Amino acid sequence: MIYIGELISIGIAFSWTATALLSEFGSKRLGNLTLNVLRMALVFSLVLLV
Repeated sequence: MIYIGELISIGIAFSWTATALLSEFGSKRLGNLTLNVLRMALVFSLVLLV
């Protein structure tokens, strides 16, 4: 593909935007500590999978 770099850049920008919006929503609903513990558990499980 010719535009692979541009597609990756758009994907990363979308991912960062989605993360910011979901973190704001999650911290209001769950609280900062609970959200961070859940996020770290998810990351740990993904790292184990890889």
